[in-house]
Amino acid sequence: MQGIIPSYAGTETKMKLIIVESPAKARKIKTFLDSDYAIEASCGHIQEIPQRSLNIDIENGFAPTYEVKDDKREVVAKIRSLASRAEVIFVASDADREGEFIGFSIIDVMDPSDRLKCKRITYNEITKKAILNAIAHPRSLDNNLVDAAKARQVLDRLIGYRVSPAVWNAVGKGTSAGRVQSVALRLVCDRQREIDAFRPITYWYVDVLLGCSNGEFAARVVVPKDKDNRFSDKKVATETLNKLQKATYKVGDVQKASKSVNPFPPFDTNSLQGACSAILKFDITKTMKIAQDLYNNGRVSYIRSDSYNISDEAMQEVRDYVTSTHGEPYLPTKPNVYAKKAAAASQEAHECIRPTHAGDLGEDLNGDDKKVYDLIRDR
Repeated sequence: MQGIIPSYAGTETKMKLIIVESPAKARKIKTFLDSDYAIEASCGHIQEIPQRSLNIDIENGFAPTYEVKDDKREVVAKIRSLASRAEVIFVASDADREGEFIGFSIIDVMDPSDRLKCKRITYNEITKKAILNAIAHPRSLDNNLVDAAKARQVLDRLIGYRVSPAVWNAVGKGTSAGRVQSVALRLVCDRQREIDAFRPITYWYVDVLLGCSNGEFAARVVVPKDKDNRFSDKKVATETLNKLQKATYKVGDVQKASKSVNPFPPFDTNSLQGACSAILKFDITKTMKIAQDLYNNGRVSYIRSDSYNISDEAMQEVRDYVTSTHGEPYLPTKPNVYAKKAAAASQEAHECIRPTHAGDLGEDLNGDDKKVYDLIRDR
């Protein structure tokens, strides 16, 4: 789990340090940068709320207590050592709430003098252009995102730490309850109450099978005052059916209409998980592991997104690819644009999940990686 660290012993070279989450990501980013940069991976979270007690100060604003995780002490020691030798430190954890907290934790474990050298950078894809652009446009840590991540951890601890022991006694060891499970259980219970309260109603449809020059087609009898054309009285339905046995039929009107069918929007995290489950039969854990590997290796954009946005640069690359590969007739006059119904709640700074290069057919991929990549690219 070691990062990629150039040797600076005996030189006056000023090192620029980039700290990312994943060793695979570190290796990929290193190929874009010169030898002045050292890349180190935190390997995910480096701090946690200790398990041995509640460790939430309820009387003082629900402040959590954090400590370095036991399995990350060597990683933290290496980060501190590199930070002391660097002239500038780019904290490049993922561009989401958890990534922002990891960035906060990385800065928090450094010596106070080294914290002043830290700059936060984010990117939606691991390409040379995206990385260089991120380095050229650093920002400060987003404390709102950090606080949101802390609030999530505090809720997990306040609910789960106290409720889980009760579940162990009532259900069994190894089960857990908390912020997510409690809400999910409530949804299941509410749905079960709806099912229990449902009272079935018997109704009837009356259809006729009609012949024409092109074969046969079914037509349903219209029932006044019922939008679903259902008979609630079997006697009336039977009388109607008997009348239709001797009836003659004619076409009263023909209406024609054209309908355009739009392609599906590009993937966000939720729709990618759903498609992989329905088409590939992958569970969420497997889907996200493969997607994370594709992202870390620079093949797709960031895989935790609730946005359908596509950057102008990426859209132009796709349009150029369509024109050069398939020809002008297959290029829409203007790009399709998809909006979320709850746009205010989505993280519109993110892009959708897409290939980083339109011309990348993924021919060097194989197995499950290839299946997920093809699904993302086809969409």
